Amino acid sequence: MLFIHTLVPDIRRHAALFQAEAPVPGYAQTIGTALRILADQAATYDAVCDLCISQTRFFEPLIRQPAIGEDDAFVLLEDALLFIREKTLRTATSRTTREERDLVAWVEAGDVWTPADGTLFSRNFFYIIPLAVLETIVEQMGPVARFRSVAPNA
Repeated sequence: MLFIHTLVPDIRRHAALFQAEAPVPGYAQTIGTALRILADQAATYDAVCDLCISQTRFFEPLIRQPAIGEDDAFVLLEDALLFIREKTLRTATSRTTREERDLVAWVEAGDVWTPADGTLFSRNFFYIIPLAVLETIVEQMGPVARFRSVAPNA
């Protein structure tokens, strides 16, 4: 099982590299910001992001590499954004940072990905993660929630 806190030194190293250099033109600062957020809040991400573990199987091997090329950098960005998406959905707005909310809004703006673009990232970001979080909420509500969802005139 992946634990973000075990990767913090590698995450911080790559965050600093992306913020200093631009291996992915136009996205270096975004990748650096997303990675810094993960490193700064590793314990919170470990506590709340269980779905993303299966959706981000490339994150750990990529973050452990000494250098990351352009293609891998974009995959790393997508994985970091999936973690951020899950955390922002699972925690109260007061427990998310402005940067996290800005990154989610950037994806939702549709300049790079859209809900209908057919990519695995979009499928996870726009559908799989939100539905899984909703399912968890309904399960935690117990029988009352299930009763109300099927009761006539509820």
